[in-house]
Amino acid sequence: MAPWRRIVTSQTSSSTGSHASMRPDLAAHRLAGHAPSSLGRLDCLPAELLRMVVHLLDCQSLVRLGQTSRGAWAIVDGLPAYRELRQHVLEVLAALGRTRMLRHHSVLLLQEALRSSLCASCQLSFGGFLLLPTCERVCFDCLYENRALWMTTLGNARACFRLTQRQLETQLPVLHTIPGFYGVQWHKHHPKIHRLVNVRQAKELAVKIHGSVATVAAFLPAVRPPGMSHRKYHMFRSFHEASLEPPGRELTLLPTRANMLEDDCGGVASVRMPYLCHGQLNRGRTCRFMA
Repeated sequence: MAPWRRIVTSQTSSSTGSHASMRPDLAAHRLAGHAPSSLGRLDCLPAELLRMVVHLLDCQSLVRLGQTSRGAWAIVDGLPAYRELRQHVLEVLAALGRTRMLRHHSVLLLQEALRSSLCASCQLSFGGFLLLPTCERVCFDCLYENRALWMTTLGNARACFRLTQRQLETQLPVLHTIPGFYGVQWHKHHPKIHRLVNVRQAKELAVKIHGSVATVAAFLPAVRPPGMSHRKYHMFRSFHEASLEPPGRELTLLPTRANMLEDDCGGVASVRMPYLCHGQLNRGRTCRFMA
């Protein structure tokens, strides 16, 4: 069984199911003795072109390709990006596999995240976490303050942005949560598996389908409709106010802490990720108070 196949199917040994507890199987890859060595029609491609094509595959497709033959595994195992990820961030790959995000990102995109250090949101602090649906590095403060990075249920996304279930399921990465304790400021127990989408990605899809930001903004009523709770109305308002562009160093674009809602899904879609610099793995700082 190929290493990444083990990653996709690996189970955590902790009863909480949190991302930090994942320990994927590190057994070496061994194909069965009767496995073919030919790549089929792919053998007709020059080696350099073949590597370029393979680099464009998402990680899940890459895993499946490597299982087809000894020749395919040799190509996959020879990719420098694959080797870096396998060597340094197996637990990140395990989290991507168990949340069903592995098929949405290529090895080159993950390698880029591994080799970067800054938060993609504020572009100021160390991005100690990987946001699984977007494959972006984010810092502790932005996970808490930037509502565009938050996650929400498919039902909330449908109601807030007037999207259909089919549109969400076919056009967005749908994350399956891992039961456990999660949180950014306060930890909360999530005992069940939930299907979630990223707020920014849902809003971008709504703008694409409905035509403009102004049209989508008009979906939010000026006053709370009868039957809708105060919390849900303010949550939908915060989703509509979420910026589609990273705030960068313009932190005034983010809400003040006094106006912040608590993120019910905080921490379920992010995992700690070190960065690689000159061959050395560095875990940096996750927030301003941590060394």
